[in-house]
Amino acid sequence: MSGSSSRHRGHRQCDQCGNVEEADGPQFQTCGGCLMAQYCSSTCQRLQWPSHKAVCTYTRNARNADESGVTRSLRKFTSAFEPLLGWAGFQALQLKRVPSNIRQQALLLDLAPNDRSKYRFAVQGARLVPRTYVSDAPVVEEIQRREERCRQSGGLGVCLIVLQCGELATQVMPVELDRQCSIIWEHDDNWYKTLTTCVENGLTAFPGR
Repeated sequence: MSGSSSRHRGHRQCDQCGNVEEADGPQFQTCGGCLMAQYCSSTCQRLQWPSHKAVCTYTRNARNADESGVTRSLRKFTSAFEPLLGWAGFQALQLKRVPSNIRQQALLLDLAPNDRSKYRFAVQGARLVPRTYVSDAPVVEEIQRREERCRQSGGLGVCLIVLQCGELATQVMPVELDRQCSIIWEHDDNWYKTLTTCVENGLTAFPGR
C-alpha cells in the first residue's frame, strides 16, 4: 500500500461538519457516551447532539449494563483500530471490484477476549452477513443518517463492520467511504492476515506495503 493511502487511512472525519483530522493539526475528540462519534470541536459536538442523542444513549446504556466491562473494552478496541477495520471491511466486501456490495453485505468479525493484548481482544474469524444482521432501531437510524450524508457528498456509501465477542458484547462500526477511499484502497486478497497480524501486535496505524 502506498504512503498516501496509509496517511488517508489514519485520518478521522468530524461527524458534524465532515472536516478531516490532519496529522499535524488538532486531535479530534471522541464522544464520551458511545466512544465512537468524533468531532473536531465542542461546537460541532453540540450541534450534532439532537441527531446523535438516540444512538449515544442506547449504546451508553448497554455499556453501563455490562458489569464485566467487556462492552466498554470493545468500544475502545473499535476506536483504536478504526482505520484498520474500515480498510478490512472495504477488502472483505470487494468494493473495488463490486461497489454495489456495500448495499447488501456487512463484515462480521468474531473476537475473543485476550488479556495478554493491550487492546484485550483477538480476531478469531471473519464472515460476510446481510446488512439486515444489524437490526437495533437506533443503530439502523444512525446508519441511514450517515448513508444519506455520504451519498449526498458523492461518496460510495456506508460500509458496515460488526464486531462480536460471543454472547458478551457486540459493536457496530459504520464507515463512510468517500470517493478518495474507492480510488486509493486497492484490492488485497491478504486482508485477513494483515488484520489479524496488526491486531495481534497492537498496530493501530498499520504500515504501508
